[in-house]
Amino acid sequence: MAGTGGEAGRGDIKKQARLAMMELSNMLSVPMALNAVVRLNVPEAIWQSGSDSPLTAGEILARLRPPPPLSASPFNLQRLLRLLVSHGVFTEHLSSGDRRYSLTEIGRTLVADDDDSNGGVSYAPYVLQHHHDALVRAWPLLHEASSIRAGWSRFRGPMEACRRTHSMEETMLRTI
Repeated sequence: MAGTGGEAGRGDIKKQARLAMMELSNMLSVPMALNAVVRLNVPEAIWQSGSDSPLTAGEILARLRPPPPLSASPFNLQRLLRLLVSHGVFTEHLSSGDRRYSLTEIGRTLVADDDDSNGGVSYAPYVLQHHHDALVRAWPLLHEASSIRAGWSRFRGPMEACRRTHSMEETMLRTI
């Protein structure tokens, strides 16, 4: 009987390990969902005129500027919103069978407002900067950094060209 409890305990540990690995593998979904709602201007659509009235995904789509294509799906937007609800960016309100969304304090950081504590600054540009296409394309190459030789040979040519033709500062300014 002692062995049975140990085996069951080991099974629970393996199950928890698998769930933890699934969570780690899916961590990319949260920042990408955040990037998507910022690009769509969802926080701004919810926070129109300083109002944070809960809206359905369809109502949010109708307020987006620039307007999305007519084929835009409230269902797909709702999936993004619900993912970000689980991470404290939005609050979900259930009323009369409708799911409505408003901004949390975390979500409010994505809109410029008249709050003196943050100077009216929106963190939306910060989110976009960290998910810039060039940076996102670099992450799948991270495994190459484990080999100095591979990393050096891959990036040596461009770096040498930069040093020969421009100062590093000039090169950085040109990439912005």
